[in-house]
Amino acid sequence: MKTIVLLADSAQTDSQGKIHALGLGWSFTGSPTPPAAIVVLIEVDWNETNRRYKLEADLVDEDGQPVLVPGPFGHVPMHFEAEYELGRPPGVIPGTPLSIPMAVPISGGMALTPGKRYTWVVKNSGQPNDELGVSFSIRPEESTPL
Repeated sequence: MKTIVLLADSAQTDSQGKIHALGLGWSFTGSPTPPAAIVVLIEVDWNETNRRYKLEADLVDEDGQPVLVPGPFGHVPMHFEAEYELGRPPGVIPGTPLSIPMAVPISGGMALTPGKRYTWVVKNSGQPNDELGVSFSIRPEESTPL
């Protein structure tokens, strides 16, 4: 199993198993953050199909601490998870790896610290020993001339 994780300005999947993304592959942004998306493409080996897997992502700061965002009952870690299972479609040649695309929209407005680096740490239960992720930096605050 292989997993690719990228950041995009926006992304969505379609019924044909494709990801449509704009502004793919960025690593710098401002604060508060604009709307964005995490793009995940998982290639599942033939012998790993027809099983349930879990994908989790957590936003952490440079020290590995969870980024907290406002929730309905106080601040909570920025986290998402999804379960997936990929079957073997009729007519596919046995042994063919299959892919599953995911696009997770992230609302804008996170007030992250300028000049700091953050990472979406992604864990895929299909790759139990691998911790994946994608990092980005917040642009430093611009100083105003005197």
